[in-house]
Amino acid sequence: MPQRLPQRAGWLLGAWVLFVPAVPAHEVVSDCPDCPRMVLIPGGTFTMGAVKHGDEPKRRQHEGPRSGVQVASFAIGETEVTRGQYAAFAAETGRPVGGGCFTFGFSSIDDDTAVDPDASWRKHAFEQTDDHPVTCISWEDARDYASWLARRTGRDYRLPSEAEWEYAARAGTTSTYFWGEEGNQACAYANGGDASLARALPAVKDMTARALREGDTSARMLECDDGTAFTSAVGSYRPNAFGLYDMVGNVWEYVADCWRESLPTSGRAYVEDTCQIRRVRGGSWDDWAEELRSARRSRVKPDAPRNDGGFRLARTLSATEAERIGE
Repeated sequence: MPQRLPQRAGWLLGAWVLFVPAVPAHEVVSDCPDCPRMVLIPGGTFTMGAVKHGDEPKRRQHEGPRSGVQVASFAIGETEVTRGQYAAFAAETGRPVGGGCFTFGFSSIDDDTAVDPDASWRKHAFEQTDDHPVTCISWEDARDYASWLARRTGRDYRLPSEAEWEYAARAGTTSTYFWGEEGNQACAYANGGDASLARALPAVKDMTARALREGDTSARMLECDDGTAFTSAVGSYRPNAFGLYDMVGNVWEYVADCWRESLPTSGRAYVEDTCQIRRVRGGSWDDWAEELRSARRSRVKPDAPRNDGGFRLARTLSATEAERIGE
């Protein structure tokens, strides 16, 4: 089983040690011995999006204007889906392993159409175990995993909507990051692009320096060092106030919505009959601090596997579960 408790009690950030209070317990359920553990999240209204331009670093136009969004109670994965969990799906369904993958930092730094034809979710340029988040899978792969698990358990598994994802990631906070306003505290909470990545992939460090010289003031690698250059085993960092691990960092997480500029106005996913681009949230192991913001929105082609892309599941609550959390 993956490690589900925080492995780091404190973090040395420069000359300071950051100690984080314990996170309140939340109900966690599992529908089968090898199913992802799901946290029951009470519904509510939250303010979605970034604060006005200039007050939040690198705020993008499509991250506002901020609005109140109502989200119904739901369940969401305590962690990202692991490689071991995905392997069970692939074995049972006979899903092909190969097909190639965009491998950031290895096949290319700047060109996200550059694909390593030999890479797959089983074969990376960096080391992984079955406790790491599955990567080099596409949005379509993630959707099919959710459908498979729904058939297997009789439960309504799915990808979270974009609004559900941000509601879960913020966990009641309105700050730039779910831990506060200081991006360089990320190493306690999220696996991002820090000093360990700079050592392992100097090309990423060089790309960041070039972007900064060209005027991108957000082009700064994290100043902390968590000792992990690439993906980490799920549950290795401090959780947020809902008890969710790796909501930002580690891998970008696919959500159910089609891409559109405007923010959602409800907790439901925005879908179209023909959807050529999907939403992805949360940043990854290779990202600067600004990509780890709770409001950060990005997009991805649904059939394009990436070595920095993965997912976590959502599930509709049963009547009994909804009653237990007061819905």
